[in-house]
Amino acid sequence: MSAFLFVHSKVGGPRWTKKELDEYLPRPSEKLKIYSKGQCSLYHLAFNTALFREVFQDKDFTAAIEGYISNDNLKRIPDFLLSPSGFDVSSFPDAFCALSFSERRFGFYSSITGVDQLFYYEDDTGFYVTNRHNLLGMACKSLSLREDSFAWICSRGHIGDHGSYWDEIKRTKPGVKYFFDGGLSCIIGCKQGLFEEIKDADAADYFRSVADDFGSIMGGVDASKSLSLTGGKDSRAILGLLDYTNSLGGLRVNTTGSLYSPDVMAAKRLTEKLNIKNHNITRPKLVSTAEDYAERIANDLLFDFLGKSLADMSKFSFTKNLVLGGLDTGIKASKNKKSLEEFIKSRKYYCDSQSILTEEKRSQIMGAYSKALRESFSNVPIDCYDQVEHIDCRASNRNSPNITGSHIGSSQLHPLYDGRIIKGICGLSDELLSSHFIPYFFTNISNVDLVNEPFANDGWPNGLAEIVNKSDGVRKIKNTTPFGFLKEFPSEKAFGLFSWRLDLCDMSQQRLVEYISGNKEFFSFLEFDKALDIVRKSGSKKSFREMQIHLGLLKAALLHF
Repeated sequence: MSAFLFVHSKVGGPRWTKKELDEYLPRPSEKLKIYSKGQCSLYHLAFNTALFREVFQDKDFTAAIEGYISNDNLKRIPDFLLSPSGFDVSSFPDAFCALSFSERRFGFYSSITGVDQLFYYEDDTGFYVTNRHNLLGMACKSLSLREDSFAWICSRGHIGDHGSYWDEIKRTKPGVKYFFDGGLSCIIGCKQGLFEEIKDADAADYFRSVADDFGSIMGGVDASKSLSLTGGKDSRAILGLLDYTNSLGGLRVNTTGSLYSPDVMAAKRLTEKLNIKNHNITRPKLVSTAEDYAERIANDLLFDFLGKSLADMSKFSFTKNLVLGGLDTGIKASKNKKSLEEFIKSRKYYCDSQSILTEEKRSQIMGAYSKALRESFSNVPIDCYDQVEHIDCRASNRNSPNITGSHIGSSQLHPLYDGRIIKGICGLSDELLSSHFIPYFFTNISNVDLVNEPFANDGWPNGLAEIVNKSDGVRKIKNTTPFGFLKEFPSEKAFGLFSWRLDLCDMSQQRLVEYISGNKEFFSFLEFDKALDIVRKSGSKKSFREMQIHLGLLKAALLHF
């Protein structure tokens, strides 16, 4: 894949070199190509990873398209972006971002999945668009930290409103076309194509067609594939899909955890069942030093643009493999039954469940979130509120750094993070969706029985067994005892309370209290007593949410520093 920086110049200006651009990236690009038309220039920095695609151009346009996309849609994108016309988001279901320009106008777009983000910035020298936020350092002369973003980071563990760290730098919203012809306009895509009913009798045929589409996509990638496998339903569904599409050859599998952890034991059963030999278990360090944490945090600060809590540290992974993942868009959810007002009221604790923000700040950002929901739910069926909230307000504000960051790392593809899956979620009956039919379907299409291998502290819902066990041509669900957490091992006593997270809480406790107390003017949106009480609590006594908040406060402090 590639990183790019697009410039619509107002004053002319310097022509940047590869060396100058590479200084803003974690590793040098393999090559730089510059494309120009009139006032517009595109700096295209190639890394030649698994999903690498050359810039697409003819006499009328130049287009950079990153991510995975079918050949038919690929041909339609340039003209689509150079027109202010309306559209339905379901017409481009793939996970990608794109920019197209001619001599005097340009357009850019992040598809409905929202996982491939674009960033834009305008000043008196020009209009800039990139898929790697660091590159805007070439253009930005002065930036101010955005208070609302830091309030979200502290209270929720990530930015929750499509903002960035800075007031001046903006992020794209999923399914919105940004069109510039003398000025910027935003064309919000229609979602009606997502809501077409899928009858129970047609559900298997629909998802089999999705599986066949991904077989074509993965069949067109020559690179080796790797998968991060857990003990849950999502990555098991991906494994079933890979087996169905004959894509297991040479697959490299990794599972993170102690040998006795439920995730590891469940994952090993699956790879043994499929005779996958290359399964690596990455065990956590028994002892981590301050230097170990410092390196990981430095990598995270360079990688991340959402202010994700340091409970979920990220880094660039440099490999030529196609990295497959199990991120999803709500395949185990239920259909909504609440009215609009009831639904919005039910979200009142979303931004600040522990009440660490001042009442004024909590009311402000929750009011903005409620307004965004009302706008998103216009012409949306009541039973699809959850799904639309997920794609409009949550997915791109939680998971997008990992996929956006793959442009200069390793190409990622998450089959369950796709517009066809979103359409399936919206179209299914509540009975099938809430019974976890979607992960069951993809698990079931494997050539071997992965359905009845034990999970990590989980299992199929009873309702699913009642549905499939009376159906023909599918694997029946048997009673299987899951691998459970072991209270004798503190790092495995509950989901997510890993020892390294708790150690980082204890290690940072004193300095974090001192830093926030010494910068009360900037952090004036906090209820200091409540926030610092959470920080002062011993790691071993923290709940999962308290651990996340502590490490979110730490992320905010480091960004401010």
